[in-house]
Amino acid sequence: ISAIKNETDNMQDLIEKLLFIARSDKQTLVFTKEDFNISEILFEIEKETIMIDNKHEFEFRFLHDAHVYADKNRVKQAIRILLENAIKFTPEDGKISVYGFLAEEYYAIKIKDSGIGINKKDLSKIFDRLYRAEESRNRQIGGHGLGLSIAKIIILGHKGKIKVKSNIGEGAEFTILLPHI
Repeated sequence: ISAIKNETDNMQDLIEKLLFIARSDKQTLVFTKEDFNISEILFEIEKETIMIDNKHEFEFRFLHDAHVYADKNRVKQAIRILLENAIKFTPEDGKISVYGFLAEEYYAIKIKDSGIGINKKDLSKIFDRLYRAEESRNRQIGGHGLGLSIAKIIILGHKGKIKVKSNIGEGAEFTILLPHI
C-alpha cells in the first residue's frame, strides 16, 4: 500500500510540474506578487531542511535583509528545487551551503554543494526541460528532468537571473538573482 501511495504521489508531482510548464508555454502562468523580506523564506527553508535532513552538513548564512516584489511561494519553490538537487547529488556527510546577500540591484541566493558536479558539456543544457546530465541517469537518483527548468521559469518570470558553475567531482554552485526593492 505504501508503494502505491508513493507512486501516486510521484505521478501527482509529475502532473503538477507538466501543468506548470504548459501554463508557462501558453503564457497563462500567473504570479501572485507581494512585497516581502526574502530572508523570511530563507529562514523557513533553513528550518525545514535541517528538520528533514540530518545526513548532510549545512551552512546557512544570510548576510543582508532585502525586500523583493515577488510570488513568495513560487520563489520558495525555485529555491527548494535547487536545494533538493544539491541534497540529491551530494553524498552523505557532504556539505551544502546556502548564502543570501545583496549584489548591486539584486538579492543573490547562492546554493553550493560538494556533490558529483556537472560536466561542462551539460552546463548549457542543464535548464532545458527533460534534460538530465549523463551522471544523473541512473534509477537510484531519479527525477524527471523538469525541476531546473521550472526554477528557471519562476526566476525569469520575476525579472531575475539564474546561473550555474560546476566541474565534475567538484560540486555545483547555483545562483539566483532577484531584483530587490
